[in-house]
Amino acid sequence: MQKKHNLSLFILSFFFLSHQLSAQDLDSLKIEISSLNAFSSKGYLPLWMSANRHGLYDDSQANYILKGAIYGEKQISKKLKFSGELDLLLYNNSISQSRAQQAYLQLDYGKFRFWGGLKEHTMSSHAPDIGSGSFSISGNARPIPTIAFGFPEYTDLPWTNGFVQFKGMFEQSWLEKDRYISKAMLHSKNFYLKTNKLPVNLQVGMTHNVVFGGTHPVHGKLPPYNFKDYLTILIPAGNSGNSPIEGENTNQAGTHRGMFDFGLTANIKDWELTLYHQKPFEDLSGYIRFFEQNKDHFTGIVAKSKSKKIISEFTYEWIYTKWQSGPGLPDPNAEHPNNESNYGYRFGGRDDYYNSMHYLNGYTFHRYSIGTPLFITTDRANYYFDGNVQGTQYNEQFVSNRMIAHHLGIKGWLSKWISYRALFTYTENFGTYTTENNGRYNWDSMNPDRPPYNDGSTTYQFDGGLKQYYTMIEISSPLPFWKNMSAHSTFAYDFGELSHNFGMIIGIAYTL
Repeated sequence: MQKKHNLSLFILSFFFLSHQLSAQDLDSLKIEISSLNAFSSKGYLPLWMSANRHGLYDDSQANYILKGAIYGEKQISKKLKFSGELDLLLYNNSISQSRAQQAYLQLDYGKFRFWGGLKEHTMSSHAPDIGSGSFSISGNARPIPTIAFGFPEYTDLPWTNGFVQFKGMFEQSWLEKDRYISKAMLHSKNFYLKTNKLPVNLQVGMTHNVVFGGTHPVHGKLPPYNFKDYLTILIPAGNSGNSPIEGENTNQAGTHRGMFDFGLTANIKDWELTLYHQKPFEDLSGYIRFFEQNKDHFTGIVAKSKSKKIISEFTYEWIYTKWQSGPGLPDPNAEHPNNESNYGYRFGGRDDYYNSMHYLNGYTFHRYSIGTPLFITTDRANYYFDGNVQGTQYNEQFVSNRMIAHHLGIKGWLSKWISYRALFTYTENFGTYTTENNGRYNWDSMNPDRPPYNDGSTTYQFDGGLKQYYTMIEISSPLPFWKNMSAHSTFAYDFGELSHNFGMIIGIAYTL
């Protein structure tokens, strides 16, 4: 009876809100209510059933979700438009598990945009629907409370007669309270330049993402304490020198990451082809010497058609993050003072993407990766290894961020009404330098008499690279006999040396 009461209360509240909004003077109003059911053969979902879905699905075995969404917009003038959206979720018919998925207001003036609240979005993703996910913001985690402004689409640069365009966004976000460093913040920005009107156009850009601030359980409140401190977050060229954490004074306040993005775009008949090469970095060793020392990359091709076809969009990605400025120690120490004792490698290595010595939750929001979902989190590893994960004493939120991956994504139309989306990913997972060496500043991988891990084994869990495949196909269609109704089905199967897991999602939606 309690579940039925919760369901009735949710539906009545949603339709009351919908009625109140429909009475407003809006140019358009879209209302959708949907039911989603997710199941799997293991105690957790296959990767592509939960990944890059904006944290919609819990990683547990079964999810029943009732979702109500309201979107409205008002054209104020020829250039000025106001819009907003509210999505409410009810999990497993329990009011205590309900939450807002999206709740934002947005103003557009020409191509300039300002928005605030919870909004599903990505940053620097060339194929957000079928790609493996951006290194920056992939749409994997649930929306983060954010204030953002900028130009999300390419805009003509003044005085170039339309031959040069730019785009860029500036975002300030607030992470959850329940973290090791409570109420930490996230700053994100990107900026791109692109040629236009040429047979083949070049684009260059850069993203920058920083987790910073918050309240440390030992050291208390962390910078920024003033605007000068905030500038050292925005422009990572120095530090304010007043952080209670010594490492933040010798390096930078916060934990910085980003990528350089290079691309070529050409139009052939009704197809747009984009070839891109992205170079990720986690600290200054990857940032300053990104050609010499940064061998990692996200490289891909995207083809998009302007018409409905059996294949209307296609992407292939080759991802390599195994190097991370090399296996050399980050800094010299008493035991390894020079390159010779560092086994011939230069110092400044072991970038350890998405992990942090101070911000122990790493680059996550509510335990989901904010960037690529292909890096394996502690939660996922606990599923894969039945809770026996090596190196937990190092507090790494991502137990494997060194990988080689190949990803294929396709979407298109099987008929006039039926669309599909398919993903296939192959990964080789090599763990992290820190756990492989029993410490960030150790070289136990070179020690024939290495001490055992916390599980009693002397063999690294990811030794040699564990191979894993992730697959998914999704089909969507309106229901021919029920007006305004649509249905979609998702089937996913993971197999390899980490997991064998089958799952499916059945969904139905009613739209007004």
